[in-house]
Amino acid sequence: MLFRSNCVNADYATILAGCNNKALCVNSAVLLGDCNIACGACAFVVGGSKNCASHTRSSILGGCSNLICGGFGRINTISGGYNNCITNGVTASSISSGNFNTITSSGSYSTYGAAIIGGSSNLLTGSSYAFLGSGIFNKICNAQSSFITGGFQNCICGAACSSILDRKSTRLNSSHVSES
Repeated sequence: MLFRSNCVNADYATILAGCNNKALCVNSAVLLGDCNIACGACAFVVGGSKNCASHTRSSILGGCSNLICGGFGRINTISGGYNNCITNGVTASSISSGNFNTITSSGSYSTYGAAIIGGSSNLLTGSSYAFLGSGIFNKICNAQSSFITGGFQNCICGAACSSILDRKSTRLNSSHVSES
């Protein structure tokens, strides 16, 4: 096992192997990889590079430049991918691969139990129990229990319990549906 320039700075924190890793909060851990940071209580990073898990009980499983941070979020997971982000008080949510995907809360709309399963540049904000299957540039905002299975530039905003199934440029909001 290779150890070089690692830093443990909290009780019960662990670094198993890797280079330039940091475990900075109680019970946090980094297991492999390089330049990873676990700085939330009971947070851990398993492999990858330049990942940071700062929410309590959150995990990043590989990938590169993934981030879980901000607000009072907890119990979130990013499983691989590149430059994915869970931020701003999100709880019990997950991004499973892909790149440039984001799950966040917005204003008075919290996000709990949401998921993005791959794709690129997708945004899920202020929408608990929402699901974004994959695709590119899809968005769900302030729309509880809604889902998009994939496609390109689809949007559900303010329309709870709504869905879009693999379409191109469909928008659902609380007042109307439009297609391009």
